[in-house]
Amino acid sequence: MDFDFLLEPLNISRMLFEELQDRQISPKGFRILKKTNILEKYIDSLIFNFKFLDKILLASDEELLEVFQNEGMLAFFKEEIYSLREKLNVGRGI
Repeated sequence: MDFDFLLEPLNISRMLFEELQDRQISPKGFRILKKTNILEKYIDSLIFNFKFLDKILLASDEELLEVFQNEGMLAFFKEEIYSLREKLNVGRGI
């Protein structure tokens, strides 16, 4: 077994559950969002409203404003996400 084998979600699923999973694995985002300084109540609300991390990251400002309810918190969220992306791009651990 090599490293490339472990990068495939189907291979991991087969090893963990002894069966192939045919459904797409999509992270909700709890662990990633908890690496930011966003309050837990907003993280819970984001996950509740958007269900998955990719939908949170692709949400429009209007959709996010429904969760944060003010421009200041929305701006803070965008800064935190930008900072997180920069850390990932630079290769720093989060």
